[in-house]
Amino acid sequence: MPVLDTRGVLVARVDFGWPELGVVGEADGRTKYAGDAARVVEAEKERQAQLEALGLVVVRWGERHLHGPEPVLVVRLNDAFARADGRRFVGRAA
Repeated sequence: MPVLDTRGVLVARVDFGWPELGVVGEADGRTKYAGDAARVVEAEKERQAQLEALGLVVVRWGERHLHGPEPVLVVRLNDAFARADGRRFVGRAA
């Protein structure tokens, strides 16, 4: 889902989004870290900061967070939905 800032400029393409609730989700895989991992991590941090500046709560997870009786992903999403407020999202989803 593309996320635009207040001027309509693309900030990021997120894997999952609930813009009406003010939450976006990013599924992280290890493949993208194979090259220059430091550069990738730095870019992710900047991108997440931009999304948060628009009023969004960002939830990140990897494959290991999908398993177990109460998967970490479920806990993180429930926490995000409880903390977020879609009225704080000042950008728009495209």
